[in-house]
Amino acid sequence: MVAYLVAVAAGSVLVFYSVIFMRAELLAGAVVAGAIALAARAVLRERMPDGMKTEAIFDEETISTEEPTTAESGRVGGLVDLLREWDALEQARGSADFDPWALQSARHEIRSAVSDDPTLERLFRLRS
Repeated sequence: MVAYLVAVAAGSVLVFYSVIFMRAELLAGAVVAGAIALAARAVLRERMPDGMKTEAIFDEETISTEEPTTAESGRVGGLVDLLREWDALEQARGSADFDPWALQSARHEIRSAVSDDPTLERLFRLRS
């Protein structure tokens, strides 16, 4: 992994300097660093545990392809409507049509909708 990161960094620096100083040998070094990075990436992908491969992640049964229930689609649809209203109010900011109280009301309704639904709350929770 260190070889991959070093090769990518060195290749980037060498390309930058080869363009600035117009030196072919620096560009050749960048090509070599790029080849090393590609080889290291291939080795890393081969040695990656099966649980971390993309195919394994999508084969898990946790992904649901079922249609949402009417209650779920109603909540999500209501939230989408609120988000569109909020966006429209933000777009009007700075114009004569801007209503700060309507903006605060829309934000409050969005917070209420998200806090009332645990699924939506997990989606919008800030990651720290």
